[in-house]
Amino acid sequence: MARSIYEGEEKELSLLRGAASFSPVLKKLEAEFEARRYEMQSARLELLFELKRQRPGLSLERARDLMWMFTSRDCYRMLVVDKHWSPEEYEKWLADLLLRELTASDG
Repeated sequence: MARSIYEGEEKELSLLRGAASFSPVLKKLEAEFEARRYEMQSARLELLFELKRQRPGLSLERARDLMWMFTSRDCYRMLVVDKHWSPEEYEKWLADLLLRELTASDG
């Protein structure tokens, strides 16, 4: 999902990011969006914990922090835009990373 969203917004995000550094209003909107994005991830992770499929020793709060950071626009930008990964490479890396970091292994 992160790849689809960021791939479609790439040009607009670059412009907005640059403008936000000069505009307190845009900077505040960006902070509000990030807070909302953090909260929206709760349901997915709560289900993981209800099913007891989380990585052993991982708290819900830490899982939310990790998912929020790894699915950020900054990670997408740094890998796809700055380092020229393909969107497909980013999507596979992110999926593998989230499974490894958040879920219990079967073996």
